[in-house]
Amino acid sequence: MRIGKKHALIWGGLFLFIVAISLRVNQLFIMAAAVGLLAPVSYLLSSRSLQSLRVRRLLPQRLTAGESAAVQLIVHNTSRRPHFLVQIQDSLPDGLTAPDGNEHLIVDLGAREQRTITYKMLPLRRGVYELSPLTLLTNDAIGLFEFATSAAQPQQLVVYPKPIALPDMWPEAARAAISPKTRKRIRGREPDLYGVREYVPGDDLRRIHWKATAHRGKLTIVERERPQDMAAVVILDLSRHVHSGRGNESSLEYGVTLAASLLVQALAQGRRASLIAQGEVDHSVPACEYPGQRIPFLEALARVEAHCSQSLHTIINEKRQQLYQVGSVAVISPQVDQPMLRLATALQEWGNSVTWFSLAAPTFEDQGGGEGRYQRFITGLRRRGCRTHSIRGGAGLASAIGGRQRIARPA
Repeated sequence: MRIGKKHALIWGGLFLFIVAISLRVNQLFIMAAAVGLLAPVSYLLSSRSLQSLRVRRLLPQRLTAGESAAVQLIVHNTSRRPHFLVQIQDSLPDGLTAPDGNEHLIVDLGAREQRTITYKMLPLRRGVYELSPLTLLTNDAIGLFEFATSAAQPQQLVVYPKPIALPDMWPEAARAAISPKTRKRIRGREPDLYGVREYVPGDDLRRIHWKATAHRGKLTIVERERPQDMAAVVILDLSRHVHSGRGNESSLEYGVTLAASLLVQALAQGRRASLIAQGEVDHSVPACEYPGQRIPFLEALARVEAHCSQSLHTIINEKRQQLYQVGSVAVISPQVDQPMLRLATALQEWGNSVTWFSLAAPTFEDQGGGEGRYQRFITGLRRRGCRTHSIRGGAGLASAIGGRQRIARPA
């Protein structure tokens, strides 16, 4: 259509000029000049039209994978001239989509007018996304030329993993699966000072920590509980080259979703939850001072990648002080070697009950080989008194968890 207009103007103007020369009619010379100047004049009048437009993109404060949310584009025309058929393009990176196709929007703006346009964004999976600037497109008055410019600033969007409902994964009594030898060693100890937190109505006033209260400027109480009776730690293996699969159907994404679900469940039960997730960047989250705070965990799990050069048992040995007599520990890992069996033994010897979620990596790439190793590994864990779950790819995490609980009690 645009090519046709250009050709019509070029050949029409040339035809009028030739006829004007042949007939020596002044009016035809004027008409030929008008047709010839129409395109450059239209270009000059429209080339700077987009400079008067200002656009802001407002993203939701929190976004969860699989749940759509509204994105607002605020468009302001600062000039006294109206703008018609302005197209706004928001190019979304892989993993983000607009279900209604409204990332390409067309708007008319009057003089000095400001409008807010809303469209739905759907994140397909968790992660950190870099959003490029918006693109504004418009045409000149007669539709010969198209003009484009970038608007708004690049933005970063963090998408949280979506926890799923699971059967109760945490032992009711943290010491239920601890070996008798370890149980004997910790029995009879007085509750230790666990920490301090802000006072809430109903707390015993005798537990007020006056020094901390003076320092913080608000009432603070001392908490004296047995950590092994109330704490839960999730360990997510981010070792390089141990995960398999792609996208949402990968062992890493299963592990992240499982970690988020376990942590949310622990917080809902009133436990002190913490996360160990160390890659190239350590995204571990210590036990929250205030109960029920899931956002730090979801924020960390949105950012994790399997880029760690250290093995998981090496990392845990470095963090052993954080894992001594914690209570309940959940390990999520695709690794099935002897060092991991020794890690399970060490976690129990440190006074913890251990639940192990073994991600069967071959099943995330439709490979049948190697599953025997996973079964032998799980058998070794059960002999050590660990609760075990075998997680296979392809069926969804909820299906993989349901009905596969196994626990062996030490003699």
